[in-house]
Amino acid sequence: PTGIFLRRQLARTMWTDLDLRAQQILPGQSKVRRSQLEELRSEMNAFMLALDEGLVDDDTVLAAAIWRHFRHFQPTRLENLVTLVTYIRKNIQHLEQLPDENFIKNGYVYFLPLHSDTVDTKFVNQHYLDFKNKARGFVRT
Repeated sequence: PTGIFLRRQLARTMWTDLDLRAQQILPGQSKVRRSQLEELRSEMNAFMLALDEGLVDDDTVLAAAIWRHFRHFQPTRLENLVTLVTYIRKNIQHLEQLPDENFIKNGYVYFLPLHSDTVDTKFVNQHYLDFKNKARGFVRT
């Protein structure tokens, strides 16, 4: 149950954040926003399937998913793909180690920084409060 809850919470947080940002970029253009968000949703669903496969399989499958969906088959330095694969694996392990109550209680998910294994709790807490305050005023148009 926690995995499903976490996936839904991640998706809800991401789409709320995208909607908030889209409203700032395209104020009063709800049709354009809706169309672009629908396109993003389609791409995200495809990426999630590829990412799931990569997480279950090995690093080469995960790297291929990242390359296809983030780099769109463009030439990419191997070191950059290795960094992203390492970052994703590190954060999956981090999320798996957090107690279930952490997700259920506060509904907020945070990730480890790219080049560190230590969470800046002051930053995370402030970011969470800022996001909640913005989301409270969020109105769908």
